[in-house]
Amino acid sequence: MATLREAAQGCGCQVHLAGPFLLSCTHGAAGARVAFEAEVCQLPSGLGQSSGVKFKRLWGAPLAFRDIATKVSKELEL
Repeated sequence: MATLREAAQGCGCQVHLAGPFLLSCTHGAAGARVAFEAEVCQLPSGLGQSSGVKFKRLWGAPLAFRDIATKVSKELEL
């Protein structure tokens, strides 16, 4: 969670811890503002377990959401 929070803040997002594994984020200026959630989840992967991040757009332009979700993902090296 700390890494996800740092990555989102590094990309210019305002973040709020909404749960033990859930960040609520906003990004952008007026007219291109977007709100989304980023949830850390466990993924089944054969023998071991790995973690992933699920992004969910709450409101805002789909293109703005895609751009910031991609940027945060690259910061996390997913």
